[in-house]
Amino acid sequence: MILLLRVDSKLVRSAKNISAVNGADRVVAVDDAIASNPTLRDTEIMSAPITCKARVWGTEEAIDHLKKSVKNVYKTLVVAKDPKTFVRLFDEIEGLPKAVNFAKQPKPEFAEAIQQLKDRGVEVYVQDFLLDEKTPL
Repeated sequence: MILLLRVDSKLVRSAKNISAVNGADRVVAVDDAIASNPTLRDTEIMSAPITCKARVWGTEEAIDHLKKSVKNVYKTLVVAKDPKTFVRLFDEIEGLPKAVNFAKQPKPEFAEAIQQLKDRGVEVYVQDFLLDEKTPL
């Protein structure tokens, strides 16, 4: 099951506080550049909290795996640096949570992707720590 979709430049490292709050078993970072570089990929995986397994996949690989994650028992947090990644995931995967969390105020260049998410009926909001109030975008 996918618990949360998050836009955060820290990728796997962002899961440290989040997994403590929502009980995530696994964090998946979706980033083509990091997934294609074994050193960066391994470094990112090693930054996962001890309570979570971590994966780093490129977008195409993520689509294949996350289609299964929607239905399996692993409580999964999916993180990407760019909201365009989630636009693509929503186009390809049924059953994703209809919300995307931003760790901080998005950059102006993300405005188009944010609108595309909203056009798909996705709640888009800023919430750094999961116990903080949500700020809708």
